Amino acid sequence: MKSEALVFAATALFVVACDRRPKDAPDASAVPWQPHGLRVPTTHCEFDVPAGWTRSVSPMPDHIAELSDGNPKSVIIIEERVEPDVASAREASLAYYRSSVLRAGGASTIADGPLEGARARGHVLSLRWGTPNDGSVETVSFLSFTGVPVVDVVARYEEANTRARDAAAALVRSMRCTK
Repeated sequence: MKSEALVFAATALFVVACDRRPKDAPDASAVPWQPHGLRVPTTHCEFDVPAGWTRSVSPMPDHIAELSDGNPKSVIIIEERVEPDVASAREASLAYYRSSVLRAGGASTIADGPLEGARARGHVLSLRWGTPNDGSVETVSFLSFTGVPVVDVVARYEEANTRARDAAAALVRSMRCTK
């Protein structure tokens, strides 16, 4: 019994000593995020499916749509947001990324500004992790169509995969969403 207590104390000390979270990263419980499947979308979106991509016939229950190009590292997800406006959606997403992806070595924000060329007002946030030119990218385009909740398009792809990047951008430009 005494040896079990000693092992427990040593393990607890090791875990506490090895906490390497960045000091400005929020605790996971503070991140504004809803688990998959809890919120069914109320918005209908139409868009051009990029050449070489396929729309999933059974997306996650809280996704409007999911698309794939056959590469397991490339995906486009369309979601309805709970935030009331694009600025709030951007802030909530950035808080989420600061607690996850942006904690990885070499991670950075590579774009954060107004979305241009879309059929709705919006904002684009793009993040990279891994080594430059050999890492992964996640780009989130937040769109505010009249009369519907904010919609986002999340595109994940390898940084060198310019075809996936361009496909996601074309999809965003073609989108129209209604109730």
